[in-house]
Amino acid sequence: MRTAFVLGGGGLLGAHEVGMLRALAEAGIRPDLVVGTSIGAINGAFVAADPEGSAQRLAELWRSEAVQDAFSEKLWARAVRLVRSGTHLHSIEPLRHMLARMLPAEDFRDLELPFQCVAASIERASARWFAAGPLVPAILASCAVPGLLPPVRVGDEHCFDGGLVDSIPVGRAIALGATTVYVLQVGRIENPLTVPKRPWEVGLVAFEIARRHRFHEEMSELPDGVDVHILPTGENPRAPDLSQLRYRDKTMVGASIERAYAASGRYLAALALGLALLFPLLAVLSWLFDRLGRSRPGRNRPLRLLFFALVWLFADTSAVIMCLALWIASGFGGRLRTEPFQTRHYAVMRWFLDLVYRGAARAFGLRIEVEEPELTGEELASRLTRPVIVLSRHAGPGDSFLLVRQLLSVYGRRPRVVMKASLQLDPGVDVVANRLPNVFISHAKTGERVFVEQIERLARGLDGRAAAAPSPRSRHARPPT
Repeated sequence: MRTAFVLGGGGLLGAHEVGMLRALAEAGIRPDLVVGTSIGAINGAFVAADPEGSAQRLAELWRSEAVQDAFSEKLWARAVRLVRSGTHLHSIEPLRHMLARMLPAEDFRDLELPFQCVAASIERASARWFAAGPLVPAILASCAVPGLLPPVRVGDEHCFDGGLVDSIPVGRAIALGATTVYVLQVGRIENPLTVPKRPWEVGLVAFEIARRHRFHEEMSELPDGVDVHILPTGENPRAPDLSQLRYRDKTMVGASIERAYAASGRYLAALALGLALLFPLLAVLSWLFDRLGRSRPGRNRPLRLLFFALVWLFADTSAVIMCLALWIASGFGGRLRTEPFQTRHYAVMRWFLDLVYRGAARAFGLRIEVEEPELTGEELASRLTRPVIVLSRHAGPGDSFLLVRQLLSVYGRRPRVVMKASLQLDPGVDVVANRLPNVFISHAKTGERVFVEQIERLARGLDGRAAAAPSPRSRHARPPT
């Protein structure tokens, strides 16, 4: 297992990451590699240089005047600089001097842990990753916010802020071999986006879409065997507003650190408790897995049934614990319906079904074969641009679970499923499915109003990744014609 810390960008909101680092340190979680963007590149460099002492060192730095001094120019000085340069408000030299003075390393090779940061290359209009050479120029390139700071020249290229190309580089950490990823983010992905109603909201919403889309795509396409934990900031969700443009307001730094520390601490404590409760079950599963590997196909049927039942119990219990952790991280349920937490619940559903499928494959030799026509490039490109309705033969809950797993893991869809209400007797299915836009059909609840409400629940917020999968087993609950 290789653990990565991924630190996203966000200016002074990066103080949240300091609280998260403190919670991780107290939980005994240490990274094997660090990846950062923009302000996350600064915080990440301190972590890579001093993994044990970085949380305390960064807390002192953020609460000092050093951060404020990097952007301390008066209004008239900023106006003069903008007129003279035509491109930016601040000189980058104060930030350069601060980093040179405060960083405990001068070169990437001096760091205790592998570290990479990203900037946006102007000439190539693509990401430029830094993993070797002098540390300060690389971090400055990753932090060069357009309009505030000038582009930074590194070699033959000029670079702007890395948030333009990869604001939360989860994919980079996975490409570098990470199997467990802790995402330290500044809170923006926790805030819902709504249709803009004022001129300035148009720009703010467009900016957030540009920042977030890659992260959401990478989260929806996580490979098997990779666990991603998105640490919470503890802030109340709110739509983007002009307050996020206050890049010099340091008054909330201390409160941001403490809130993120408390929220992330609760999240990590819930995960630790879950692992402690599941450890005995894991030991039994490991023993059964070894025994089944030595037996011939068709033999030891009671043992195979016991193994699959324990796999289901483990997956079910783990899913409930994950949902508890997400409930805590969402502010005790306050943000469960927002896009980031819906994405995380789909990830839990995918993990649950993948584990159950692998357990069935191991215990019973289950195998799925898919026959489909070869698609053209245009058909492949348009596959996830519109929602689809999936109709299927239904021979029991197992059929439905296999279909939903295929839609999630193979086709990258986000299924909205019509299921029998009796499936809610399973705690994991009940909790996960009811937090997503699924529908449970009960023979006791029929009528036009009920069906209209269920159809509205399925259709609400459909996008190009959605797939509605009605169940033929609900034929007794007939909608009005």
